[in-house]
Amino acid sequence: MQIIFNRHDFFPLRSKVSNKNIEEILIRENLLLKNKTLEIKENTSKKTIIIKDDATRKINDIKDKFNKSEFKKKLLKFKNSKSHKEYME
Repeated sequence: MQIIFNRHDFFPLRSKVSNKNIEEILIRENLLLKNKTLEIKENTSKKTIIIKDDATRKINDIKDKFNKSEFKKKLLKFKNSKSHKEYME
């Protein structure tokens, strides 16, 4: 897709707007852009913290379940047995 601009459409705009107005518009737009950028950055930081907290909570829940499980007891028994015959019992 190709966009073709007619350069004659832009010349009347240039003559109607003075350089001072152009500078004011650019300054205003740059401020708006900076504010929007800061807003996006803050929102992203907040969402990141929420995601990290959720992940940490889930990991801690899984650890608690594992620590209370029979599987952990069997693993410890296997690990602590010297000949692993005790584990088989």
